[in-house]
Amino acid sequence: MSTNFTIPEHIKDLIENKKILLVEDDSSFRKLLKTFLEREKFEVREAENGLVAKTILELNENKFDLVISDIKMPQLDGVELLEYSKRTRPNLKFIVMTGFAEILESQEAHELGADGFLPKPFEKNIFLLEVIELLSGVSLIKKSNDSSDEKSEGQMSISHQENIRPNVSDDASLFRKIHIDEFTQGSTLSSDIYIKVNDGKFIKVAREGTIVPVARISVYKEKRVNHLFVHRLDFKKYLDFNLNLAKVINKSNLENNKKIRILKHSTELILEDVFTEGIDADKFDSAKDLVTDTLHVISQDDNIFALLESLESHADFLYAHSVAVSTYATLISKEYGWESPTTLFKLAMSGLFHDIGKKEIDEEILNKPRVQRSSQETAQLETHASRGKEILSTINSIPNDVIQIVYHHHENELGTGYPQKLNKANIHPLAKVVALADSFCNQAMKTPDHEKVSAKVAIDRIYSLHGREYEKDLLVALMKIANYPIPDDLKKRKKISA
Repeated sequence: MSTNFTIPEHIKDLIENKKILLVEDDSSFRKLLKTFLEREKFEVREAENGLVAKTILELNENKFDLVISDIKMPQLDGVELLEYSKRTRPNLKFIVMTGFAEILESQEAHELGADGFLPKPFEKNIFLLEVIELLSGVSLIKKSNDSSDEKSEGQMSISHQENIRPNVSDDASLFRKIHIDEFTQGSTLSSDIYIKVNDGKFIKVAREGTIVPVARISVYKEKRVNHLFVHRLDFKKYLDFNLNLAKVINKSNLENNKKIRILKHSTELILEDVFTEGIDADKFDSAKDLVTDTLHVISQDDNIFALLESLESHADFLYAHSVAVSTYATLISKEYGWESPTTLFKLAMSGLFHDIGKKEIDEEILNKPRVQRSSQETAQLETHASRGKEILSTINSIPNDVIQIVYHHHENELGTGYPQKLNKANIHPLAKVVALADSFCNQAMKTPDHEKVSAKVAIDRIYSLHGREYEKDLLVALMKIANYPIPDDLKKRKKISA
């Protein structure tokens, strides 16, 4: 565990001969940490469990500057030792060593006043720097992954250089929510994992490569731990999105404030205009978060973001509609039972770009009520699905499924849709979700044809006028979201396969 950076001389003076109590029941690991810390000129005393550590603290009052303690130990665990330490020596710094199996204990440790958290296995440099920061009171680590951020004098940008994520952060914009059901017992974590604690801080509790302990997931669900978090730059791993973010970020020619403006605009649309009276609010919030996360991920690709920007700048109604379809497509999918991150990401992305072909159609035509359009104008509008496929096919990082969904989103169960009049067996299953979400948003939201209406009114219109055009089980899922009574002819249907 040797370091590959140099500690500034003025910092060495601040930490020289600082005394550390190291509490760990694994003797081999404890010896390894002790050797590493002593190599950096710290004085280290060992304790094999919390009870021994408590005795050492009682006999050596005010002789230690820092306690580094594991959580799970026999006789007296790390949380109990922390509680004792903070009660009797409130100024003594305390670092908790944690892991995926100690999520609940990590939350409790934070509430008791732990000064730092170190998820196992350690990144050697981040481990040493966290210790130095606590003992010196000087910030050495550049916490942000944004290369444009300025560093204070003497700070080291190892977080960016070594792809290291912060152990603790209060910047909510850096993190994305993952439902607890996405973590399979016995699987290996593909990224660092965080929990969110009561004061809004995010604490890293597990490192990439950690094996998810058997039986812990069910325990967390019983304790109502419904979501964990990943760093935004790792979120793509859960979406199967083929994008080299490091390359994209380094080559980005787009101004960051443009992205911020559009992302802010999208969020405002979801919060203010997209929600429809009668829709389950909790389920809507979950879909809103997924769409917001999708926007953050895809906006890191300059080519995709350019499409998003062109859509947003072309027509306010068109962009608001696209954000709405993205939101309701994920809502319907989750209610139906298709909840994998990959599926939801593809649906959210397809919803955002389902009308991308309309960006080349004159805004005056887009804003005309349907009854005022000429047959030539209607024909021009109906080219947007084919044109959307062509536009999206020029960008390598857009999944093929998304392109097909956009191409098929105006096909229907009767075989009378466009552009190909496909029979229902040949329509992409996820395109059927986007088609229904598109119809719902056309009926519920304000359009050139009518004002905004409640979910019940919108579903009444869909069911009575166009019900046979949509997959019936998806229609049932939409009705459930709005607490709409399920008609007899829609009950006991067999699910389609994705």
